Amino acid sequence: MRFGCCMGLATFLNPSTSRSSLLKSLSLQEKLNEIPSMMEALEKNGFDFVEGEVFLLSPEGNSDDFKAFKEKIGSFSIKPEVFSAFIPPDLKVVGPNVDKVRLKRYLARSIPRAKEVGGKVIIWGSGISRSYPEGFSREEAYEQMEEFLHSAADSAKENEMHLGIEHINRGESNTINSLKEAFTLAKRVNRKEVQLMLDFEHFMLEKEEISTLESCKGRIIHVHLSDRDRKCPGDGDYPFSSLFKTLKKINYQERISLECNLQELGTESKRGLDYIKSLCEKES
Repeated sequence: MRFGCCMGLATFLNPSTSRSSLLKSLSLQEKLNEIPSMMEALEKNGFDFVEGEVFLLSPEGNSDDFKAFKEKIGSFSIKPEVFSAFIPPDLKVVGPNVDKVRLKRYLARSIPRAKEVGGKVIIWGSGISRSYPEGFSREEAYEQMEEFLHSAADSAKENEMHLGIEHINRGESNTINSLKEAFTLAKRVNRKEVQLMLDFEHFMLEKEEISTLESCKGRIIHVHLSDRDRKCPGDGDYPFSSLFKTLKKINYQERISLECNLQELGTESKRGLDYIKSLCEKES
């Protein structure tokens, strides 16, 4: 397995710590300026890759901002192999106001740019973008999501990348709230570029059984880890030992990212990495 850490710069995640609030309130340029120190700390701590957010690729912004991002990460050995926070809230994938022209343009820029800087996987969570309004047909919403995933898969195929459908708890979205639902949608789309992402926080909030992972063997391509309330793994009471036993059982060998609200990136990310590595060694 390869281990990474999220930069935590996304603009539309729900922060639960003061540091997260601060980072998410910064301008794009201020966030770009934060990247070298983050990369340096994570590289020093022994991570294999970093996980960035798609907005850092400036898919709807100035190409100079994308060049600046490439320059910021260019001197480090670890690369942003995974990108999350795929679709911004105002770019709807479902509902009565889907802008297909804008979506097409967004996909045409975001996925190739992710590939250009070393990306292998893009995570599709984007709970607001894929939530449908009251009174709208749930069946139609799922048909719209299938259409979107086919379009995204076309671009992913051209760029030799994969998409991971993220399940999101019902407090943040009204679609794909469980890993089981994500699995069903991936099967309906039936594209090898479209797989699953396990987020352990959402998984626990929805009270899913860890045995569910067994039916998803071979389809999970990425894992997000955090403890209760997005704490660092090992700082809460989530059953990580059972999780890693099951990941071993299904022979999971792909990437794992820490997705936590960290007050001090260097110290806490190292503690989280040591903890999950110790679990891997214990179950090996």
